[in-house]
Amino acid sequence: MKAPLALAESLSQRSGRSVVVGDGIAMSTLLRVPLLSVAMWFFTGSALKTAELDYCIGEEMDVDIEACGGGVIPGCNTKYVKIASGYAQCKETDGNCVTDKICQKAPTPKEVCYAAKTPDNQKYTGDHWKLAPGAQKQVAFKVKAKNDAHLSFFGGKKEQGNRYEIVIGGGGDKFSWIRRCTSNRCHNKHELKKTGFNGKLSEEREFWATCENGKVQWGTGLVVGQSMQQEWVDSDPMECEYVDIRTGWGSTGDWNFCVRGSKKSCHEVSTKDNKKYTGTHWMLPRGPEKKVVMKVKAKNDAHVGFFTKKKSNQNMYEIVIGGWGDSQSVIRQCNQCKNEVVTKTKEINGDGFEEKEFWATCADDGMLRWGKGNQIGEELMQEFKGKHSCDYFDVMTGWGSSGTWEFCMLA
Repeated sequence: MKAPLALAESLSQRSGRSVVVGDGIAMSTLLRVPLLSVAMWFFTGSALKTAELDYCIGEEMDVDIEACGGGVIPGCNTKYVKIASGYAQCKETDGNCVTDKICQKAPTPKEVCYAAKTPDNQKYTGDHWKLAPGAQKQVAFKVKAKNDAHLSFFGGKKEQGNRYEIVIGGGGDKFSWIRRCTSNRCHNKHELKKTGFNGKLSEEREFWATCENGKVQWGTGLVVGQSMQQEWVDSDPMECEYVDIRTGWGSTGDWNFCVRGSKKSCHEVSTKDNKKYTGTHWMLPRGPEKKVVMKVKAKNDAHVGFFTKKKSNQNMYEIVIGGWGDSQSVIRQCNQCKNEVVTKTKEINGDGFEEKEFWATCADDGMLRWGKGNQIGEELMQEFKGKHSCDYFDVMTGWGSSGTWEFCMLA
C-alpha cells in the first residue's frame, strides 16, 4: 500500500474520476479535499485514526452521497457529512458547498438546556442558571440577536456588580469585549474588532463560553474550545457559579441555552413556616416533560409548585404532600384553591427530622404526576391532567412546619 501522502498525490492526478481509499471511501477531485486531509485517511484494518482530528462543527447533513453536495447549501460551514469510516467537514468555496477535511464527531455532551427570550431593555433576566460542578464552567448557546448578545458569569451571591461579562457584537455588531465588573463598575479587559457575529434577528448563531479560575473564553460553534474568538485571564480570579443573559441597545434576543457538564441542575433551599413560596422560581429545563426529584425534611405541608411563564399563584399546579397534619395529599390548579385530586397519605413526611424522597413531572399536554422515591415513575401517588404549562418550579412550607429541600431538575 502507498504511503498516505503519496496516495493523496496519486488521487489528485485523477481528474473527474472517483477512486477508493482504504476500506471504501469514495473520493474525487470534485470533492476538493486538501492533500493533507486525504493523507490523514490512513487505516489500520478498518479503524480510522482520529487522534489528531478536530471535532466536526455544526450539524450532520442527511445526504445519500459521501460529499457535501457541491451546490449552494445554506449554512454550509456549519455542516458535516458521514463518510465510509468517519466524518468530513463541509466548507463554502466559490459559492459551492464542498468537502473540506476529515473530522471526528463530538461526543454527546452532558447538558441541561433552557429556552429564554430577552427584551431590548439592557437588563439580565434574573433567572441565574446554576453552572455544573467542576473546575471549568461551560455553556453553549444559540441566539437570534442583531447586536449586543451579553452573557455574564456570576458568583455564588449572584451580585450584579461583581461578574465577568462577555459582549458579543456590541457597538452595532462591530466590537466584542470581555469585561470584569466589580463594585458595580465594568472595565473592558479584552477587545475584538470584528463584525458580523450576530447578523439579523431571524438568523440563529452558535456560541460557547467558559470560565475557569479567572480564565474567560468564548468562541463560535457549539464545540467548546474550538473556533475561540477571545480569551482573558484575571490575575485575581472571581468565582463563577451562575450565568445569566441579556440584550438591549436596539436588539432583542431569542436564546436556546445549555449549561454543560451535567444532566441535572440541583439546588438546596430552606423554607420557613410562612405559607409562602420562596419566590426564586427556578426555570425548568427545556423538554416535552419537566422532571424533578427531591429530598425534603418537613413534618407536614411540603408544597411543590409548577408555574407558567407569568409566575402567578393563580395559574400554576400545586402539589401538597402531607397536608392537614400529614394526613392527606392533594393536587390543585392554583395556590390554595379547589382540590382536584385528594389521597389519604398518613405520615408521608414523617416527624420532620427524616429526609423523604419524592419525584414530580409535568408534561406539555398538562399531565401532572408525582410519587415517592428517587426514580421518576416509581410508586406513583397522584396524577391529574390540567390546563397549565410548566415553566418554573418553586417550593414552600407552613401550617406549623418549616422545610429543608434538596431538589434536582432533570434534562
